[in-house]
Amino acid sequence: MKNIFLISLLLFLAGGELGKIHLTETIAVYLHDFLLIAYLLFNFNSLKNIIKKLKKINKINKKILFLLIVNVFLAISYAIYQNRFQLTSFLYMARAVAYFLFILLLKQNFTKKKNLNVFLSASFLILILGLLQYFLLPDLTSLYHLGYDDHFYRLASTLLDPNFTGLILAFNCLYYFKQKNLDKKNIFLALLFLVGLALTYSRASYLSLLLAGIYLIINSQKITKLFISFSLLLFIVFIPFLPKKSGGEGVNLTRVSSISARMTSAQQYLSSNRGPAIFFGQGPFSPQYQINQEGSISHARFADNFLIFLYNGFGIFGTSLILLLLIREFKQEWEHKHHWQISLLIALLVHSLFNNNMTQAMTSLTFWAFYL
Repeated sequence: MKNIFLISLLLFLAGGELGKIHLTETIAVYLHDFLLIAYLLFNFNSLKNIIKKLKKINKINKKILFLLIVNVFLAISYAIYQNRFQLTSFLYMARAVAYFLFILLLKQNFTKKKNLNVFLSASFLILILGLLQYFLLPDLTSLYHLGYDDHFYRLASTLLDPNFTGLILAFNCLYYFKQKNLDKKNIFLALLFLVGLALTYSRASYLSLLLAGIYLIINSQKITKLFISFSLLLFIVFIPFLPKKSGGEGVNLTRVSSISARMTSAQQYLSSNRGPAIFFGQGPFSPQYQINQEGSISHARFADNFLIFLYNGFGIFGTSLILLLLIREFKQEWEHKHHWQISLLIALLVHSLFNNNMTQAMTSLTFWAFYL
């Protein structure tokens, strides 16, 4: 029974956006969400034990979290008063908490090897399906009327987004980089994921891998340093030779249109906090829906930059508390020499400066699975 559950989870994760079900025009769930909720309910007693353990966190962190909860209460209260609160933000919050608890349950009920194998295998399927999509179905512009971005000759895979797919591929590259056993299998998989990452044309994913990889080079043994250095050098040398005339604007790595669009978007999100919301925000996961040219609602939109995303939800006060928690987390992982976890955090946060990966189902689940 346990094996059937893990295989189902693997396939649903690999299915990405293909397993998305729209309940309303603005509310959607994934197939793996049903599996996840059922698993949480089935393991309710174990879940209570995990929540009890979470209460034993560091006293300083506990005080910061208490202040953060007060901040969220004030933010939501003000949003309700201003008639700006949206019920969907509660659903996003519930899903974020459920994903975190789900990974903790997997960690408790299965071995580390089994848990990792599920997400490694799902990532590998995403890579293979992405390569097939790139060569056999490169034109995804017809998906625009369904609310997705239009991509042409970019590896988007089942996530239908090169940037989110790129981050998952980067996580996997970092995993194979840090393996002490550099056998042919690990070297082959690392290079294959690098090829897939290159074909996403996702500059944010490139940068996140390079910076996280450099961190691993500095904090690894000699043979690992050489392998990571060689792989990243090969990746950098390979990038200029990527096809430049196969697609549209998306394959132009020197494009500035997306940068301009993000800057305009950032200004709009920054100006949306007014009055007390400047200090306490509008409440976490407050979406702003956009209508595409086809007249249908696009995905719930959040600020692409995670700092602006936090500012919108938590204001100056709450954002400062979250950044303080992040600094303390970095410090703790550094003291325990958990360089793998730090490299994942670096990749996630660098990528989050350009894409809101914290609200994307597959990237957040994969991050928690690898990190924890």
